[in-house]
Amino acid sequence: MKSKQIVFILYRCLIFSCFCLMTLLADQSWPGSFLRLGFSVINIGIVADAAELTADCRNGSRADRLEKCQNSITVYAAHEIGPVNRKIFGSHLLGYPLTVSKEFVRFPQQLFVNSNYGTGIWNPVKKKAEAEVVGLAVDAGMSVLRFPGGTYADSYNWKKSIGSRKNNFLFGVDEFLQVCNDVGAEAVYTVNFLSGNDVDAADLIEYLNIPDDGTNPNGGKDWAKERAKNGHPEPFHVRYFEIGNEVWDRISYDRYAEGYLKFYESMKNVDPNIKIGAVLFNDTWNFNLMKKIKANIDFGIIHTYPSPNGYKMFRKKSREINTTEIFKKVLSLPQIRDEWHFRNTLKIMKTCTGRRVPLAITEHNGGFVQDKPIPLRHTLGTALINADLLHLFLKPENGILLANYHQFCNGYWGMIRANTHFLTKYSGKPVWYLKRPNYFVYQLYHKHFGNTLLHHELTSDSYDISRYPDLLEKVITIYQVGTGTGQNLLAKSWTIKKLDGVETVVKDAVLKVDFKFPKQFNYYHAYRSVKVLPQRYYKVSGYIKTENLEDPIGVCLAAQWGPDGVATNTVRGTTGWVYCARVFQTPADVHKVSVLARRIGKKGPLKGRARFKNVRLEEFIPSIDTNIPYLSVNTSKSSDGKTVYVMAINKSLEQDMDVKVVLLDFVPSGLAHIYSLWAEQIDATNDYRPNNRVRVHQAKISFQGNNFDIRLKRHSLTAIEIVGNLSLKR
Repeated sequence: MKSKQIVFILYRCLIFSCFCLMTLLADQSWPGSFLRLGFSVINIGIVADAAELTADCRNGSRADRLEKCQNSITVYAAHEIGPVNRKIFGSHLLGYPLTVSKEFVRFPQQLFVNSNYGTGIWNPVKKKAEAEVVGLAVDAGMSVLRFPGGTYADSYNWKKSIGSRKNNFLFGVDEFLQVCNDVGAEAVYTVNFLSGNDVDAADLIEYLNIPDDGTNPNGGKDWAKERAKNGHPEPFHVRYFEIGNEVWDRISYDRYAEGYLKFYESMKNVDPNIKIGAVLFNDTWNFNLMKKIKANIDFGIIHTYPSPNGYKMFRKKSREINTTEIFKKVLSLPQIRDEWHFRNTLKIMKTCTGRRVPLAITEHNGGFVQDKPIPLRHTLGTALINADLLHLFLKPENGILLANYHQFCNGYWGMIRANTHFLTKYSGKPVWYLKRPNYFVYQLYHKHFGNTLLHHELTSDSYDISRYPDLLEKVITIYQVGTGTGQNLLAKSWTIKKLDGVETVVKDAVLKVDFKFPKQFNYYHAYRSVKVLPQRYYKVSGYIKTENLEDPIGVCLAAQWGPDGVATNTVRGTTGWVYCARVFQTPADVHKVSVLARRIGKKGPLKGRARFKNVRLEEFIPSIDTNIPYLSVNTSKSSDGKTVYVMAINKSLEQDMDVKVVLLDFVPSGLAHIYSLWAEQIDATNDYRPNNRVRVHQAKISFQGNNFDIRLKRHSLTAIEIVGNLSLKR
């Protein structure tokens, strides 16, 4: 240990001893004075020593760092990264009718709680927004609101939702935009792609954005005039439009690309100033889609729901679930999965467009679809997941244009809910709103975070997720987190077995398969085999082109060992060259893999031609750091530079963390205000456990100098606010 550090420690011990002596002489309870709500309130230090200690923590091996120093956050108040993007603090309002039969609802109106009431934010009787719900949205800083919904946006007929003669859709387009105005939020509109068409979409742009001056740019009915008749003579000036919602699970990328380009052209012809987004999914979908639409995109759309399965919604309904293990897994996903996915998608879009195209995360939440023993989506743990996603959204290098928490009020996902069904207010019973844990995350960022992002350096202990191999395998294989070695392990020649009714030849390095009258529909008769190592990751990839392939399933590439294996995305119809890829891990007892030109299925029809080229098998090197820092931090300052803010997540589920906060280029007043979202248990909710409420705990820390110690409660989100003045002297 350096002599300077020894002097520093002795100095602090002397100050601490004097403090204790004075406290005892004053006949005070020194433990109560020393600790308030678990936060350390005494720290007297010299900024040079603190900066040196922080620098020491960043050097050497991880074991050395943990042994010789504490967790620390060093804030550089003069090092600005850029403005805080407030558009990431958005949410979602629903506007479509429920798709359940009347026997399952408590009130006849409940079938239309979305399309008539906006799940509680709209009063169709008074024809105005509910003041309490709007107030809660304002208090949480809701900056962007999405409409009309998720899946059912692709069945929403906006023309039935306008005008004064409608019986349902009383919370339609006009009413939604009135709520946006009341909240002070910008609108994001999801255009009906699957059951709509580009003409309807262009009419929508005319209705929303074109002046009522008789220009009628889309021809036919003058929709700007209709808007004026409905009480809105001035345009709404809506900027952001999504073309469809999660269409990747219902149509192929080429069908979507073809339709998307029609929508894009028709809508831009009416208003070239609007911003249009395309639905993205995984790397294969994204690459093939972007090759088709090229530069005709203003933002890409991603949805994320981190869950313990790694990629699918968690639907387990058992009353016995280990929430500690669940949240340890899920709190790692923003780092190991989402950030990789965002940045890799940005690369794909830049490759295909020649420019940087931003991302819109128009749906995000914890991926929990269950209610027993408690709905995990409404717990403190999920609030921390969403807080960590916001941490990623704020980083400029992740290219996030805007984001929407799914969803704002009532319903299945709402961050606020009425104490009883909100429709009871129409029978004269009082209704008040409960704030769920997710709500407080947004409220903290709205009230206790600045306007300018600051650079900071972080030293944090971590936990190891290599104990969750199933989670890692799902993330690595599905999101292709890593890189291939570039060496093709496959032999150059294909092994071809004869199958009646199918002609297979290799010409000019292209495998050509013609399905004429196949005697069987399960095709696996062209393959290349190679020796592999067990429990290693590999990537199979190549290009497939089909010509008039009449096949409800499609052809693909597959990697197979014995009766088991994996397959890439499928291709059918008539296409250009389509990129196909799949990452997989070999089992412990597998030493040989065959890569096949494949058609999986025992039923037809099957007729047409398929072509395969550039087929590869290469070893795949994962790039996941399995050490997950307990601390996740954003820092900022106010516009006038007089307040510095730190937003910190403690992901440790077992213990509080003592953290040193160091402020450089800033002269603090000596007082830090603390706001910590916390409860005793990670699965605490505000719905069903009145003795285990999730709330914001407040405290203050008095200190001298430019640094102080704070104890961050386990599984908490803490906002720290320090008033002072900017200084370039150190």
